[in-house]
Amino acid sequence: MTIIQKRLSEVFPTLSYLEQNLLLVLAVTYSPIGQMNLTNLLKQTGFDLETQKAVNQDFKERFVKMGFLIATNEGWNCPPEIANMLMRHAISRPWFNKLTQLIIMEREPTYGTARQIYFNQIKRLRLFLYQGNETGFEANLVSLYNNSTDYFDKAMLDLFFENFNKEWFMSLPQGIRFPILKYTIWSDYFSFDPNSISNKYKIIELLEESFGSVKNSHDEITHLVLEQRLFRGNDKYAARWLENDYSAQGLQLSAMLAILQNRYDNALELFTEALRLIRKGNKKNATFGGFYDFFYGLMLFRTRTLPNLSVMDAYLQICLKKSQGQEGLTILLHDALEIYQGKKPFTQSTFVHHNAARLPYASLVQLLLRYWFDETEN
Repeated sequence: MTIIQKRLSEVFPTLSYLEQNLLLVLAVTYSPIGQMNLTNLLKQTGFDLETQKAVNQDFKERFVKMGFLIATNEGWNCPPEIANMLMRHAISRPWFNKLTQLIIMEREPTYGTARQIYFNQIKRLRLFLYQGNETGFEANLVSLYNNSTDYFDKAMLDLFFENFNKEWFMSLPQGIRFPILKYTIWSDYFSFDPNSISNKYKIIELLEESFGSVKNSHDEITHLVLEQRLFRGNDKYAARWLENDYSAQGLQLSAMLAILQNRYDNALELFTEALRLIRKGNKKNATFGGFYDFFYGLMLFRTRTLPNLSVMDAYLQICLKKSQGQEGLTILLHDALEIYQGKKPFTQSTFVHHNAARLPYASLVQLLLRYWFDETEN
């Protein structure tokens, strides 16, 4: 517990009910709000005139001095460090649901600074979180992940991990806890940085503790747990949990299991069937995405047959056009194919560059392929 959190836990019970309510409302609104807008919001929520009039200079000065309020040109807001502590008090107040509905129904601004847009996204995300609204929470989390990449890790730290309360986190509904873990893992996929959010806060361990003991009834959860294990060389429960799973994702994971067990021909068959399912409905350019593209290409490359090399070439060309997160691996593998076929000299390939890809995993792949080409000395 930080100094300001300790101070809040000591001071909050001594405040008047009115002052407590004002602090709690600021915790719910989260993003900076002007004094007049705050007064209007209190009025719409049904607070009495005395509470509305308490939004004044005296309140501002006293609570800024205590460290429980931030006042800037953008407006007033509660310090993120104590916002979640206050939210756990706010959910028990009779006005909480009315206030949250008013905020959720507000027209979301599409203008402003990146920081203001971030605050507004987090504001809605927090409301769905504390309401226990799994659908609304995941929809807003996906929006944050897709549209505010630079702020995603900060949001996860502010809301969950920086001042981690494991007991509270594990009490969250499965439909909220799983998306948090999934998108946090995806945000720095296989980072070797010990200070990355996944490594520093042991997100994989949380995933295992939450969902790793028994097969989950939701395939998406089972698949993510197995994927993280298989990509780390761990085949625990994989064969049993994937039995009779003929979905595209299930077949991809079965292919990864086959690779770990040196059943390479079987792996290629499984990848081929999975891709057929993905491309059903005239989706001719659909790909697996991520690391699966590399391993599928590698299985094709291993056969050294002209038909499979042609398939590999066409498939990797599609992947490169999409510029997915693991394209460094795809570039290396495609260059290896062109060198093997005599279409490109080694000296003009990505293999001569030590920083060919940002993904650390690509450094290992580059070294192994250089070894295969007998070019490690260079």
